[in-house]
Amino acid sequence: MYAQECDVCGEGSPRGADEDEATQWIFRHVRNNPSHNSYTEIVKRGWRAWMRQS
Repeated sequence: MYAQECDVCGEGSPRGADEDEATQWIFRHVRNNPSHNSYTEIVKRGWRAWMRQS
């Protein structure tokens, strides 16, 4: 899952499987907020783990 978050105001893109969609959110956000020029990418990867029984 991918998302972007504005470091200036804390607003964020929707989370989704498409990395490009999250990146496009930045361009829309900065167009409406020209002084918001710092962002954080959020990447979430699921993991599963289990102990093997001996």
